[in-house]
Amino acid sequence: MRQTTLEYVPPSVSSSWAATLGYVPAQKKPDHQRRRNAGSEPADDVITGPAEIEIPRAKSSWHPVARQWYESLAQSAQIAYYQPSDWAYAFMVAESLSRDLKPRVVGTELLTSTDAEGNINQRLEVVRASMPLAGSSMNALTRAMGNLLGTHPDRTKANVKIAPVEDGEDGSVTWIDTARGRRTG
Repeated sequence: MRQTTLEYVPPSVSSSWAATLGYVPAQKKPDHQRRRNAGSEPADDVITGPAEIEIPRAKSSWHPVARQWYESLAQSAQIAYYQPSDWAYAFMVAESLSRDLKPRVVGTELLTSTDAEGNINQRLEVVRASMPLAGSSMNALTRAMGNLLGTHPDRTKANVKIAPVEDGEDGSVTWIDTARGRRTG
């Protein structure tokens, strides 16, 4: 049976819930503490994906901003890391962004008219308006775009560095397989 050593800590010293009870477990010596960040090293396992990935086309019905964002992904250097599931995810994010940016139904309007015989005709017409993005929607979209390494801070967090284009280079993305072919002959 393992015993835990408790020592008295006055409640004014710490604001943790254990200290408010008056007792907290004694801390282990530094050489006996388990290292918490031991798994922070990059994984050595490397798997290969499909050689060619088909990028789904943007829908022509999407809002122009959603279409611009989606098409810009195909021109970005981080697509070297994208797999088919990443493109499906990007497609879903663009679809959601497009729906949020398009005019939405905000109500109905009762239209009344009179015909030549004096009969009154009434009909409801749907009223649509462009609405600003809701905060929760904007937050969800920003996170989803970040998952796709869409901005510099997101790439920095993922430790992905994109080198600037050197003079004389065309700035196009070179697929890894193509670069390997050039290198190996």
